[in-house]
Amino acid sequence: MHGSVSLRSPDPKDTPVIRLNCLQSEADVQKLVAAIKLMRQLFQDSAFDEFRGEEIAPGADVTSDKALVAYIRGTGSTFWHSVGTCIPGH
Repeated sequence: MHGSVSLRSPDPKDTPVIRLNCLQSEADVQKLVAAIKLMRQLFQDSAFDEFRGEEIAPGADVTSDKALVAYIRGTGSTFWHSVGTCIPGH
């Protein structure tokens, strides 16, 4: 699913309406669930023994797919500029 940018009003000073549509695809959400599970598996390797501490997020008690989806939907965000395909400043 694609996001969109549209005008809020005819006034050019009004901010646009930006709909990112993040996490609208169930396939995207399931990929993130799988990514969390994979990272957990990777960090159980003995190579990480000296670095591993308590899992901060989503937390070791968040284990079911349903709980992981709730975590992803509750905390997921983007840090990219949602302005288009041009690099800002170029």
